[in-house]
Parts: sequence; structure tokens; C-alpha cells
Amino acid sequence: MPSSTATTVIQPSKDDLLKQFVNIQIDNEHHIVRNVAPKKTNHKFQTIAENLAVYMEQMAKTDTIGLIDAERNMEKLSYKDWYDQSKRFASSLINEHDLIKEDMIVFYSDNSIDYAVSMIGAIFTGCTFTPIVAANGKFELSHQMKDSRGSILVIDCKQKLAVLESALQNEKYRQDILEHLRLIVLMNEHDISDEITTIIGNIETILKSSKCKIDHYQRMINSGGNITKIPHFTIDKDDHFIIIYTSGTTGISKGAIHSNHSILSSIGFQMNDENVNNENQMNQRYQILWYPLSHASGSFILLSNTMNGRTSILFINNRLERLLQFTAENRLSFLPLSPKHATQMAQNDYQKQFDLSSLKLLICGGAKIPLKIIENVQKKYHILFIDGYGSTEFLAGLFNLEFMFGRMPKPGSVGRPSPGVEMKIIDLETGVALPAEKQGEILLRGPHRFVGYLRNDEATRTSIDSDGWYHTGDIGYYDDEGYLYIVDRIKELIKFREWSVIPAEIEAFILQNPAVDSVCVVGVPHTVDGYHVRAYIKIRDGYQQSLTEKEIIDSVHDNMGFQKRLRGGVKFIEHIPRTSIDKVDRKYFRTLVKNELLTETVE
Repeated sequence: MPSSTATTVIQPSKDDLLKQFVNIQIDNEHHIVRNVAPKKTNHKFQTIAENLAVYMEQMAKTDTIGLIDAERNMEKLSYKDWYDQSKRFASSLINEHDLIKEDMIVFYSDNSIDYAVSMIGAIFTGCTFTPIVAANGKFELSHQMKDSRGSILVIDCKQKLAVLESALQNEKYRQDILEHLRLIVLMNEHDISDEITTIIGNIETILKSSKCKIDHYQRMINSGGNITKIPHFTIDKDDHFIIIYTSGTTGISKGAIHSNHSILSSIGFQMNDENVNNENQMNQRYQILWYPLSHASGSFILLSNTMNGRTSILFINNRLERLLQFTAENRLSFLPLSPKHATQMAQNDYQKQFDLSSLKLLICGGAKIPLKIIENVQKKYHILFIDGYGSTEFLAGLFNLEFMFGRMPKPGSVGRPSPGVEMKIIDLETGVALPAEKQGEILLRGPHRFVGYLRNDEATRTSIDSDGWYHTGDIGYYDDEGYLYIVDRIKELIKFREWSVIPAEIEAFILQNPAVDSVCVVGVPHTVDGYHVRAYIKIRDGYQQSLTEKEIIDSVHDNMGFQKRLRGGVKFIEHIPRTSIDKVDRKYFRTLVKNELLTETVE
């Protein structure tokens, strides 16, 4: 018989575990949905750098692989080497390049091991960093360098250096880029071509008259010493951690500021918990990371994977067949998808091409997914499909992971507020909070929210009201259990594949052409890609014979990002309709294209 003093350990039930993450209260007086579930809190604040160092040091004592590069013959890097190289990169910046806390570290690269190592190294310094979307061109590069006051640029040699060279050869772009820049770090230099070597030489020649110097990532991680304190600079919870240039609705993209506190709040409830361990949890060692590290999702997932000791498989080419092949070969149970991927899975029978019997869960975000597509995928592949929702400004604000505790998701819902997050729906005209089942604008409040837009108080006030609510610009409603359903988007963003494209940014570029009087950029529905970008242009008097559609298409192609190309074409028109306050009437153009459906595949 057991001793009377023996301790009886009672394992928590699934409902008990669920309450650690989901405890929804609906305030029917003020029409606010709150998740008051307890969150793990430390009395002493720990920075993201400190958290990363703790977890990476633990993993470095094992033989666990931290990174695999799917684009370089599955090249591997252990947690031990990753941790060591990131510290060496940080040490080189600090000791060899006189890093100061005010330095802004800018990244411009596709996914790679070098990127992941240097990103963690930058975090270890305590400086703020900002990623440039890898698909962007020289126009966006110069804008972000100037707006962020970027002083250190970490850039990929093979794909992005030619963009930098071209930008530096343009006087206006060169001035903007070099205004604060003092160091360029070249990474991914393995097996570079003679052409890249020539480009490096050309850039060195251009930089001779500037204060900017060039160093090499490989040299820095080979010769850099150890870093004695992580983070090197003293920072508090409100210090800026990352600036993510995000899709706005007016003008050029804005830098959304996240602090150490907001990022840790977003990641915190997803970190390892020894009590959360049941047969429904998709806790796999490998995690496919096709989201660009230059996007909020990519950076967020890399941090989450690292703090959970997972192996991140870095993809650039996210063609669905590649992802499914890797899933089949490695018997993965979980796969993140884009809306385009979801449509492709519904349209094709991939289960006949790949052994997907291990696959149990798909998570998709980035745009509203039609319920018919979700139901089609679930039925065809016998898997669970989770539809997510979030934004750069409010990371992981909704929690749709109750399946881990045996509770099936509600069809069409994107979940309920995450721990510590509040949600309400307001009337689009009056701003009054609405009860359940009433459609309006979605507002969120809580520690996950971004701080504001970099040096843009007006845009910050527009997005965050005086009570701290973030206005998402999306339309939705919640049900009597607090589950949110997305209906539409107020914002004028064009969803092309996994990108959110800002019409006003493309318009601002096109308007630089002296032959253009006015322009309206819209998205034309496409069967697979979501929308293709089209420009409606009124030509200035006297220029009708000198400007062609091809000239505009080529100009955008050569200067702007891959995702902003005018795949929907250019249409010259005699008149651009405007509203009573002289704004371009976008509603008119949306009506013009709403019944079109493009089918041609355009890269």
C-alpha cells in the first residue's frame, strides 16, 4: 500500500489545460469580448535577447539541428553552432564596428541560414532592426533606408546586391540610402559568380566618397569574439525591438514599431509548457518556414521556433508541390499555407501524388478563405484546417488552437482573443460598440499591439484611438461565444498571393512619370493569385502619343517589387472619377473590375 504521506499527482484535464489559454468573458453592457486566461508572467522582465539566449544555450548542449536551408541541398546548422555564430556576429558589430544603441540594423535578403544567424546576432546586441521585404526593388529600398535611418545594411549577395548597385547609381536613391548608412555587411557569398564580384567592385567604387564601409558576414563570424552580456546594451520592455514596414492605405508604407514587450506578449502563450502535452498537439520537430523572414510572420515564427527548440526549414521557393514533397518525405503532421496554397489544394488531388497520410493539420492566414474551400480541403485530405487572423500591427491577437485540447474549431471562424486581449466590433458610421452577430469594424486591444508608426504621429492616431484600441480596418462579427468571423476588408490593400500590396505606393511611383496626369491602381480578381495589379491612367495633355502601356509596365517591373508588377495590365482612360472631396473614387474602379476573372498565369 502506498504511504499515507505519498503525494498523489492528478493530471489536469483537457478543460483545465484549455483554461490556461482560453477564458472568455463577454461584457454585454459595453460589448467587449475579453480573454482573461492567466498568462505566464515573470516578476523580473526578460528581454527577447535574454529569452533567446536561455533557450539556445539549453539547445546548444544537445545535437539538435536549429536550421536547415532547403535551397542549399538541405545544408544544416546545429543550435550549438547557430548560438556561437550569432554571438560572434554581435561581437564583431560591437567591437570591430563601434556599434551604438542608436544604430538601426537593416536586413535585405531572402531566407537563408546567414540571415537567421545574423538576425539573432543583431537581437543579441540590443539594437533595433528592420527587414526590407525581399521582393522589393530599389524604390522601396531607398525609402526604407531613409525613413528608418538605417546605419547598417546586412544584404544578400546573390539576389539583392544588383538591386543595391542599381539604386546607388541613381542620384536620388543614392542620397537616401547613404544618408545614415555607415556599414554594409555582405552575406551568402558562397559560390558567387564573376558578375557578383564585379558588382561588389562597382559598389566599392561608388562608396569611396562616402563614410560607408563594407565587411563580410563570413569574416565576422570567423574572427568575431564572444559577447559577454546579452543583450549588450541595456534595454527595457518599451524599447523598440523591430520596425516592420507594413501595408497602409495612404501613401508609402509605414514602419510599425514593436517593442520587446509586445513581441514577448505575442510569443509568450505559444512557448513550451510542460503541462500542455496531449495527443492532439501538433508538436513536431521540423517546422517549414516559407514565410519570408522579411515579413512579420517569418520573423515571428523563427523566434517562436527557436524558443521552442524546433528545427526551422528555410524555403524561398514556396511552390506547393515542394512543400508537400518535404511533408511526405519527413512525415510532418502540420503545414502552414497561404490562401493561394489552400485554393490549389482544393482544386487538385495532391493526395494521389504524395503520401500525405501523416498530415493532420493545415493553418492558413493572410486573407479570408471561403468556407467552401476549407470544407473541400478537409474532406478531400481528411485533415483539420485552421483559418487564422492577424496583422503586422497586432501579432497573434486571435487564438484558434483549441483543437489541441480536443475542441473542434467553428467552421468559418478565425478564433477568439488570445490571453490578455480584448476585442470589440464598432458601427462603421457611428463608432458605437455592437453586440454579437452585428457586423462592423474589428478593434483589438492588449499587450500584443504595436507601439505606433515610426515618426508618423498622424498615422498612429488614426490607427490607435485614445482608449488604446487598434482599428484593424477589417469588417467582421463575433458570435455568442466570442468567436470572430471575418467578412471583408475596409482597407484598399490588394492581396496578391501571400503579399499585401499598397495601391497608393505604386500610384506614387507611376505619378513620377511626367506624362501621367492621374492614376488609380486596383486589384483584378484572379483564379489562383487572389488579385493581379492593374493601373488605370489618365495621360496629361500633349503626351498621348509618347506614352505606352508597356513603358509603364516595364518601369514598375524594373523599379518596384516582384509583388507589385502590373500583371493586370495598364488601361489608359480619358477621365479619373473623383469623390466630392477630390479623392480618386476607388469604389468606381472596384466596381469596374469586380466581374472580371483573370486566369492567365503570370510570373
